[in-house]
Amino acid sequence: MEESSKIILGWIVISLVILCVSCEIITLLFEICKLLYEKILDLLKLLLNKEQINKNIQTRNDIQEVIEPKILKENKLSFMKHGQLHQFIK
Repeated sequence: MEESSKIILGWIVISLVILCVSCEIITLLFEICKLLYEKILDLLKLLLNKEQINKNIQTRNDIQEVIEPKILKENKLSFMKHGQLHQFIK
């Protein structure tokens, strides 16, 4: 009787060890999935911010295109006023 109880106790210990290792593996897989999810969200945020930055740059370029002819006209008038014809011709 003593020998069979040792065998049963041994199998119980082995079962508990396998259960603990399985729980650790499941926890590790869960953490890996969580990390991948967070990285995917960060990547999406980065892409959305990049799109917003591109829109801001385009808006600034559009504003600059509107302002630029006015500045060029003012510069030409200033060059004409001060007799700098070589600057005006460009």
